[in-house]
Amino acid sequence: MPVRVRFGCGLLQTYEPSCPTVVLADARAVTSQIAERLREQWQPHLLEWVWHDGVECEINHVRRLAPPVWEILGRNEATQLLAIGGGSTLDIAKILRWRMAAPFDIDAVETVWRDQGQTLDLSMSRHRLICWPTTAGTGSEVSASATLWERTEGRSAKLAWQPKHGHADEAWVDPELTLTCPPNVTRDCALDALSHALESMWNRRSSIVTRPLAQRAVRLILSNLPIATTQPYDLNTRRALCEAALLAGLAMSETQTALAHALSYDLSLREGFSHGQAVATWLPYVAAQACDARPEIRQLLQTTLETEREPAEFLREWLTQFSIASRTLSDLARGQDTLTEALSSARGKNQIAAEGS
Repeated sequence: MPVRVRFGCGLLQTYEPSCPTVVLADARAVTSQIAERLREQWQPHLLEWVWHDGVECEINHVRRLAPPVWEILGRNEATQLLAIGGGSTLDIAKILRWRMAAPFDIDAVETVWRDQGQTLDLSMSRHRLICWPTTAGTGSEVSASATLWERTEGRSAKLAWQPKHGHADEAWVDPELTLTCPPNVTRDCALDALSHALESMWNRRSSIVTRPLAQRAVRLILSNLPIATTQPYDLNTRRALCEAALLAGLAMSETQTALAHALSYDLSLREGFSHGQAVATWLPYVAAQACDARPEIRQLLQTTLETEREPAEFLREWLTQFSIASRTLSDLARGQDTLTEALSSARGKNQIAAEGS
């Protein structure tokens, strides 16, 4: 894990940039009052404050942001990009920190983006990146990948951005930044973190390093998400969810996600589900599949969930309090075909299988 992580309440008030800095901020998460205070606090190192006002890390939005951000970054190779916001803002920053020298061909750059950044054959400079998450769940601040959505007329597709050295340089996690999260964002991000933790446990890459991180993350979310939905300004609860999100992100960054994520994308693309809602919808089904494949997974999940019930049954009931109706293959018109396609995807291939499979 190459990301230097700092965790604690009030960190944003103490941070001082030490080099030229461009800020990319989520307009939904950072108030104008906070922005003005930080602009004054971070002078004279602050070169530009750029707002991101989109819901997703969408390819056309990244295309619009690239020229002005790259122009400022290009004034000095030592300039860093500092991102404050939810997962989409952090993902955009992880893409834009790779700068193509001017004059540049934006169509050629889009080809690199669609190629997942695996081969950066263009002349692109890597700028230092610091991530400040304002939500507790996406794990973007400690993962190398970014989700890039392409939505054009008649076509919706989920792309990925995961080049070598794609991690941020630093992640500053301040629970106070999550206090203004709306209830639906709090729920969806925590469910995403829960998915990261659980999927790292029924994963081919699961290890003695990732399992303890995931187990603590699961327990923190199960205990604290119900409180956060009714007491949104409880800082101890927010701190617990931030810790859970960070631990789940660290586990997921090693294992990557698995079948529940692979199945979730269709719900997001075709039915408009939020990401956290979509992936949580499939957790009970995938938990049952994992338990059937490996008996030791059932024991691990029961220990983690602190229950003697079937993990799938426990998760199904727990999720109902957040209006999550779980699905199975019988709910799909092409159930078995959908499962086969999901298992053959990059995420699906991480799913643990029966011995000998």
